[in-house]
Amino acid sequence: MINCIQTIDLKIILFIEKYLNHESIQVFFSFLTKLNDYGLLTLFAIFLIINIHKDSQVRKICLYSLFFSIIVVQLLGKNIIQRPRPFEILSE
Repeated sequence: MINCIQTIDLKIILFIEKYLNHESIQVFFSFLTKLNDYGLLTLFAIFLIINIHKDSQVRKICLYSLFFSIIVVQLLGKNIIQRPRPFEILSE
């Protein structure tokens, strides 16, 4: 299963490198990656949702979603799966 996923990852990376490789795209996605390394992109999105929707139910859902994401994905999922990034496989 992992080999299949890695093969798909590599095909996507090679396609992007061949057809969508442009300096402005690299700058944009590097910026997004750096923002999300610290969860800033997620916090910004939740901040917008909370300010747009004044309903307290929406606010609760956003906060629960953030908490769930941090616990399950960031702390548990990444440590359990420990899958290398596709570009690390490509460089080997």
